[in-house]
Amino acid sequence: INAEYGGTRDPVMHALWHAGSALRPAGSRVLCGSCGGGTVHPVTIVGAGPVGLTLAGLLHQYGVRTVVLERSDTLTAHPQAHFINSRTMEIFRTMDQLDAELHAASGPLAEWRNFVYCSSALGTHMATDDHFAGQGLAASPSGVAHFPQHRLLPLLRRRVGDLATLRYGTECVGVSIDSAEHVSLTVRTANGLEEVQSRFVVAADGAGST
Repeated sequence: INAEYGGTRDPVMHALWHAGSALRPAGSRVLCGSCGGGTVHPVTIVGAGPVGLTLAGLLHQYGVRTVVLERSDTLTAHPQAHFINSRTMEIFRTMDQLDAELHAASGPLAEWRNFVYCSSALGTHMATDDHFAGQGLAASPSGVAHFPQHRLLPLLRRRVGDLATLRYGTECVGVSIDSAEHVSLTVRTANGLEEVQSRFVVAADGAGST
């Protein structure tokens, strides 16, 4: 959501293209809880999963400060998603060669490209399906990877840099456009409700987004 443009522009692309003076904090001083000393933040990202942390890392490369709000108190300890496609790996390639780090830690494609169907764990082999047949994987400089999300998130978090403020245990429960200068977010923490002000808001909190 971009207050200045009424939500008509893609906030991610606009943030990347105008990461200079246009995204510096607004001059007005407003109350915004405990995360920024009272300034209007350039970009607030709701959700510290792979998408949110990747965006924070990319904006860090452009010198843009971000606040990342995550409802959970800690990083997940469960594998969750595990397949990373070529396009995502190409983006990771721009983040201090994260794609190479993932490839080094991931098993070779030959070990996990096939889905094997059996009547039981020790039963009759029924079929084998190559899920990557005919997909032209060689066309990309960054191949696919098999890497669980709970191991990926710490690697992404290390790449958000010192321009990002990560706030765990902070749930966004409401968003409103108050003026042409900023968006207001109502967030819930263990201490109750508070307000965060931001020039741009990016929803990266999944299918059940606020």
